[in-house]
Amino acid sequence: MSALSCASHLMQRLAVSAHGSQRCIVTATSPLLFRVSQVVCAEPLKKKKKVDPQVLRQREERKKKKIEKAIKRLEKNASQLKPIDEIDVPLSLLQEREMRTRTKPFISEVEEDYRSDVLKRWCQYKQQQSVAEVFMIDTLQESVNRALEMYVGIPLRTVQGIRRFVAGGNTDRSIAYTISCKRTGENSTSKGL
Repeated sequence: MSALSCASHLMQRLAVSAHGSQRCIVTATSPLLFRVSQVVCAEPLKKKKKVDPQVLRQREERKKKKIEKAIKRLEKNASQLKPIDEIDVPLSLLQEREMRTRTKPFISEVEEDYRSDVLKRWCQYKQQQSVAEVFMIDTLQESVNRALEMYVGIPLRTVQGIRRFVAGGNTDRSIAYTISCKRTGENSTSKGL
């Protein structure tokens, strides 16, 4: 059989094919093969067993009694606090207390003197460091004030131009305000910046 005859035979088979007594007509090139199945009927539901109303009442009463018992138990134990595991120290640790306690090491007078001397020297060092920091801040403040006094003789626009050049375009308004206050004779600290 040639390829052409196989293709035509396949197209005929797809177009109309018979499945038993049913006839399926397919218009697509691939077979869909939809088939109709017979209707399956559902079974009737099982009848519920009739429960004696007295048995139902007994069950409900048991449930109520259980709940009432639980409530009574909670009310009885309401005065007792729940134990917290983190607070309770295990008995094993209490028994090992003497074994676990450390004795203070004996420190000779020479060692005590040495430690107190080290502590005194450390306190002196930290005090000198804080004094040096305060001195550095004071000298910086004085140098800023001297520089501002030097700027008083220069026109304000020139100062602003210098500030822009030094800061790369960012002007410091507080310095310009301070310079303008010094020119006019006002106190720059009295006014808000």
